[in-house]
Amino acid sequence: ILLFFLLPLPTLAAETLPIRLLPYEKNEFSPIHGQRFDIPFKTTEAGRVELRIYTPDGELIRSLHSEVTPSDKAHHMQWDGKDEQGRVVPDEAYLPIAILTTSTGERFTYDRRNTGGEVIEELKMHITPDKNLQFNLPSPARLMVRAGIKGGPMLRSLANWEVKNRGSVIVRWNGYDQDGLIDIRKTGKLSIMSRAYRLPEHAIIAHGNNRLTYRDYRSQLADKSPPPPPSAIKLERNGKRIEKHYYLPKDINLSPAITVAFTGDYPLNAAGQPILSCPCPIRVDIADPNDKAQLQQSLYEIGFFIDHEFVSEQEQGYVPLTWRWNPSGLAAGLHILTVNVSGLRGEVGVKSLLFEIPE
Repeated sequence: ILLFFLLPLPTLAAETLPIRLLPYEKNEFSPIHGQRFDIPFKTTEAGRVELRIYTPDGELIRSLHSEVTPSDKAHHMQWDGKDEQGRVVPDEAYLPIAILTTSTGERFTYDRRNTGGEVIEELKMHITPDKNLQFNLPSPARLMVRAGIKGGPMLRSLANWEVKNRGSVIVRWNGYDQDGLIDIRKTGKLSIMSRAYRLPEHAIIAHGNNRLTYRDYRSQLADKSPPPPPSAIKLERNGKRIEKHYYLPKDINLSPAITVAFTGDYPLNAAGQPILSCPCPIRVDIADPNDKAQLQQSLYEIGFFIDHEFVSEQEQGYVPLTWRWNPSGLAAGLHILTVNVSGLRGEVGVKSLLFEIPE
């Protein structure tokens, strides 16, 4: 199965092909709840039409067929949100193409999977009365939202390039960091990083499936499409910026869980937090072996922050890593250690721990 970024464009312009997909009445559905998705199309020649449904990473998961005759009215096929094995697909944006084979054997393909990826410039964020984050998307898109400290660590991932429909999007958040230790909004140094890019034309958004993640689903596919070669990655198209994530596999974990521990036998305070009074090693690792293997496919770095101030960095990261740190100079009282593990493809794992310095 070829990745869609490598597929040749049709020899005819899309608007002149004898078959084309039409705009959807609605562009999302919930197959896990028994809903079906209506796919309208038009043809100017008689023949056999095949609708192929692909994952966003280019794997063919379902084919639908119909015999058609030319008509001024739209033809329709319905997809039940299942793959060829009868599995309900996980939440994602699926991409169809339409293939017409005429009675004379000519074959025409309408394929718009190589559209999309344009960065949504000036993405605006509002704080709702109940203090959630609200975004207005002009088109179906993937949204990334992260919260952290200005000039300091990233503390929580709120949306990892999640598929969102056009219109108002609410990202619910209680204001706390990943570990529930502090309300970042009360620090006075809250920083929200957000980006979005457009989905390809005719994307079909499936939602409501809490039983299966896309990552687990794709791991079960027999033939996975390879990522595009560097020569196929273009970060500009028709004068528009293209988001790099557009080219990355959609099943990579962008928030890998990491483990951080003060190694040694330290006394604990009443809240169970370690009391540190001497040089102490800090051990960092990645909890999931799959996440570790993913990060090791490219470079990553490990950053250390005390009370949200940068302290040290391991630029060419490896795990498990032991960082030898001396807490001397810190004032007596409660402090917070934060570790960020950052990959070149946008992964950021975060872990924070509270500790006490004695009088």
